[in-house]
Amino acid sequence: MIELYAYATTFASFTVFALVYNNRLLTPSVALSGAWTFVYGVQAIFAPDLYFSGLSSAFALLFIFFFFVGEALALHRRSLRPALESAASLSSAVALRNWESRLNSITRALGWYSLGASLAYYFLLQGYSSSEAGSVILSADVREQIFAGGIAVSLPIKVGLLCAYVGHVIAMATWVKHKFRLIHLLPTIAVLVFGFSQSGRAGTIIVILQLLAAAYIKAMTGARLRRVSLWKASAGLVVFFALCGTVFIGGQMVREGGAFEIEETGRIFFTLRSYLMGGVAALGYYIDFYWDPNNLTWGRYTFSSLYNSLGIYEQAPGVYDQYALISTRGELTNVYSALRQFIEDFGVIFTMLIALGGGYVGGVAAYAAYARGSTLAGAWLIALYSWALFSPLVSLTQFNSFLVSIVLAPLLIFLSTRVRHHVVQRYSRRNNRQRSS
Repeated sequence: MIELYAYATTFASFTVFALVYNNRLLTPSVALSGAWTFVYGVQAIFAPDLYFSGLSSAFALLFIFFFFVGEALALHRRSLRPALESAASLSSAVALRNWESRLNSITRALGWYSLGASLAYYFLLQGYSSSEAGSVILSADVREQIFAGGIAVSLPIKVGLLCAYVGHVIAMATWVKHKFRLIHLLPTIAVLVFGFSQSGRAGTIIVILQLLAAAYIKAMTGARLRRVSLWKASAGLVVFFALCGTVFIGGQMVREGGAFEIEETGRIFFTLRSYLMGGVAALGYYIDFYWDPNNLTWGRYTFSSLYNSLGIYEQAPGVYDQYALISTRGELTNVYSALRQFIEDFGVIFTMLIALGGGYVGGVAAYAAYARGSTLAGAWLIALYSWALFSPLVSLTQFNSFLVSIVLAPLLIFLSTRVRHHVVQRYSRRNNRQRSS
């Protein structure tokens, strides 16, 4: 018990240190440390009976530390304050409007396609629904069939579902730089329909995380770097937890039949603690009883969906079919946090090197997004924030949708940037000809 409180305090102290070091800016390392601090703090206060391991906690703290060091190396002698920009010329202003229009066109195309695919997926799964009211309420067996490929889903639908996450990241990155448009909601709606279709919760929570990350980046960029007040930060956290709680409780009710009963609320809230804090507790159980440092799986669990799609390893529902006993009340979970995936796949030393490299990438993305106003870096940063905040549960790299979004979304933004560059050159040549004449 004392060791748990000591680690919770250490995590909190390091988060405060990282926040102060980064001039009170919520960089990826602060988000990563803050997420783990929150879970350890909540466990120490509300669930001290959950399993705790000092060794796994030390690994988690080292992982965060190396991530912070990598970020600090990337930001060394670099200011995150936005650089002063000169007045935009006519050519660059026209190019900027054309670029926004092109990004919105990409978002519109991906949004409508993914929305159609998610609706097709919804109607496909309706045939397997256990609900008499017509809504999709899937049993555990049906969800296992989906993971195992027992339910045939056409390639256009699969591609469309992946496009939903790509479009969402592009829409959020565009919103950071430009005005909000209703078409930015199309990919988000597609993700929500997809999540509801299979009674899922992770995808919806990821969308919420990325939406809040985009809102934060937008608030922090502009004429000068602003600081978020404690009241606004607290209000944002309240909204976030309210939305996540609603998603979890609503998703659990849909999984269990969709009927709302007051007496069931307490039991669902009880399962929430194993979902929220079970990753850290199960990580400790794994390190203490299951961990074999000589048996590395080289990406099998970190990239489980990708390996499953490539036919390398079959993916179990929930990544792991091994359940850990995390409390004396008999609570079981197969959620082990992102750290088990990295450690089991690559070992402790290489995991810390991954953290170092990930932190460096996060620092570069933060500098380019905050100081330079890069939309491409903003897309990466939005995805990285969501990964960091979700890491006490799982690594988002286990989802193909996340992997595709962090590759394809920046690529499409980069291609649109090249088009913008050509537009600038075209208008510059035209202006030069007019001046010479």
